[in-house]
Amino acid sequence: KGKLFVCERFCYDFNIGDIETGINSNLCDAINRQYIYRKNKYCGKCWAQRLCRRCAIGLNFDENHFLQYCENEKMQIELALKYFCELLEFKHHIN
Repeated sequence: KGKLFVCERFCYDFNIGDIETGINSNLCDAINRQYIYRKNKYCGKCWAQRLCRRCAIGLNFDENHFLQYCENEKMQIELALKYFCELLEFKHHIN
């Protein structure tokens, strides 16, 4: 229908413009402020913040679902780091 969104996975509630009129910078600013607010509120002291795949899609979730999303993300990161260390250890034993 010609509407523009932040990304292909982003909720349709967050329209940033359309192909006829272009991108609405006020809508982009509002979404960015929401994202930064939530990121600062929850991610500032998180051990996984630099490894996290969070993005603006997190705005699709209410705070309870967002926190669950965070916990799931941290578990995945922790598991990936554990597997990485085990692979390094295994490789070290083979050499």
